[in-house]
Amino acid sequence: MAMEEQRSDGEVRPPDPDNRSGSGRREADLLTLRRTELVGLQRSKLAATNLVARRGG
Repeated sequence: MAMEEQRSDGEVRPPDPDNRSGSGRREADLLTLRRTELVGLQRSKLAATNLVARRGG
């Protein structure tokens, strides 16, 4: 969530709607990382399930 920025001269600026500041890019990178982690967890769970099934458990 973008927050207002206060400059050294005291002027308060609203969040940049175009995300030119780069904060939107950071948020998108974090979301991508989270999705990647979730996919990895799903694959690990599937691999564990397959291993148990092969062992006859």
